[in-house]
Amino acid sequence: MDLAKDKRWDKAMAILAFELQEALKEGLAKEGAEDTGRLGQSIFAKANPDGIEIIMPGYAKYVEFGTPGRLAAPKGMAPNPGRKMPVKKVGNEFVSYLHDWGRRHGAKTPQEQFALAKHVQLYGTRPHPFARNTFEEKFTDLLVNALNEAFN
Repeated sequence: MDLAKDKRWDKAMAILAFELQEALKEGLAKEGAEDTGRLGQSIFAKANPDGIEIIMPGYAKYVEFGTPGRLAAPKGMAPNPGRKMPVKKVGNEFVSYLHDWGRRHGAKTPQEQFALAKHVQLYGTRPHPFARNTFEEKFTDLLVNALNEAFN
């Protein structure tokens, strides 16, 4: 039997892609990494002839692996003291992109928002390994269930 020509194989891959997409979204919520919900709404998986393609926004890697700060360089590497905090102009003021995030997380005054943004700049953010955890914990079961549903 040639699996490449078997329509049940295509069905199994489509089922697996959908279930994997949903499992990644659940993993993101389980990790507590959802803020605005945009990342969860932007995760897609689709089956193609070469396998399953998972599509996520570029910033998903920063959620998954965290961000190093200037002072929190990986072991054996020197910190990067020259990196500047990204800013945008709002009215006549330059503010960090992290100010909006900080406001949603309890930093009400500009001083609190600046302090939070400076902390993230210096120390980075912790990782939320939602994708790795999903693959380690659920992929085998998702694959078995998709194959059973398509071939039985």
